Amino acid sequence: MTTVGSSGPQYRASPYPQPPGSPPSGPFAPAHPPASGPGARNGLAVAAAAVPVASPVVGGMLGMVLGAVALHQLRRARRAGVPQRGRALALTGIVLGALVTAAWVAATWYVVWAVQLSDRGEANADPADVAAPVEILFVDVNPGHCLDLPPFGAARVTVMPCDLPHDAELVAMIPVQLGPDGTYPGLGSMRREGSALCVATLAALPTTSASLFEPFALAPPEDVWNDDHHEVWCFATSRHGPVTGRIADDDVALAR
Repeated sequence: MTTVGSSGPQYRASPYPQPPGSPPSGPFAPAHPPASGPGARNGLAVAAAAVPVASPVVGGMLGMVLGAVALHQLRRARRAGVPQRGRALALTGIVLGALVTAAWVAATWYVVWAVQLSDRGEANADPADVAAPVEILFVDVNPGHCLDLPPFGAARVTVMPCDLPHDAELVAMIPVQLGPDGTYPGLGSMRREGSALCVATLAALPTTSASLFEPFALAPPEDVWNDDHHEVWCFATSRHGPVTGRIADDDVALAR
């Protein structure tokens, strides 16, 4: 409320009470009402959550770094009285970055491991070249390799010189009859056919070896078959524990 006098307008306090929380009226009212609601979203927090998904190759480490920097900025903004949004995004970036980085480390390790196994398989493809126990891929085992049979389904196996104690020797790789149009003939069919051929193969061994070993035929599962491994592995497995010697040399004996 105002009154006009010789010295200009005179202001009086309003006789009506103001609603709670409303800005003051009169000449001292602020030019703009105070801001309300949450603050602006932190840009680094947004980037931290997006980078690991958009660029998995380098985004994992970058997402963790950006997320950590964003959290630091959010704490500083809160202490300065101008809070920002984005904490959840920053944490998401850190977690996603860690997961992506861990996945890349695991994938890199697996590739290196597989390459090393493959290289060792090539270097020891000839059983006569095996100078010490060495782990290779199971599909790289060749006739004449001496080994301890791994658990069923194992992807790798340790081969060794035959003068060291072992419980099996690969005698032959026996081709089996293909299914229609060269398709996978089925595990049961291959086991039956391969077992019969493996028994016949061991029956032709020298008498000493035949008395120490029994046949064991291992048919390839479909995924191995699809990698062009179309034979049954015919192993001679020891009946009485570890043996030494090579079947081809007819010098096999029980290990002492």
